[in-house]
Amino acid sequence: MGEGLYWDALGDYDMATTQLRLTNVVSSLAVIALLMLAPEGARERLAHCGALVRLGDLSFGVYLCHVVLIMVLRKALDLVGLAGVPSIFALWVLALGLSVLLVTAGRRVLPCRVRALVLGAEC
Repeated sequence: MGEGLYWDALGDYDMATTQLRLTNVVSSLAVIALLMLAPEGARERLAHCGALVRLGDLSFGVYLCHVVLIMVLRKALDLVGLAGVPSIFALWVLALGLSVLLVTAGRRVLPCRVRALVLGAEC
C-alpha cells in the first residue's frame, strides 16, 4: 500500500499494474527476508501480537477495498487543501483504518456466503 501511494504521488498510479512493479515485489521480499532473519523470540512475539494477528485475519478484505478508499480519500484531501507529502501519510493511515473498519463491519453484517466470497472470512 505504501508503494502505491508513492506511485500515486508521482502521478503514475494504475490499479491494474501497480502490484506488478518490480519494486513492489522487491520490497515485499525484503520485508519477508527481514522477518525470516529476525531472532526466534522476536518472530514469536510478532506471531502472537494481537493487533498483527487481527490485521492478518482481515488482510484479504483490506486488500480488496483499500484501493477504492485511497482514491476517494485522496479526492477528499485534495478538496480540503491537504494535498502533498504530509497528506500521503494521512492518506495511508486513513485508508488502512477505514479498510479495517469496513471489513470488520462487513464480517458482522454480511451473510455467511457473501463474507466467504468477498472478505475471505470463514463462517
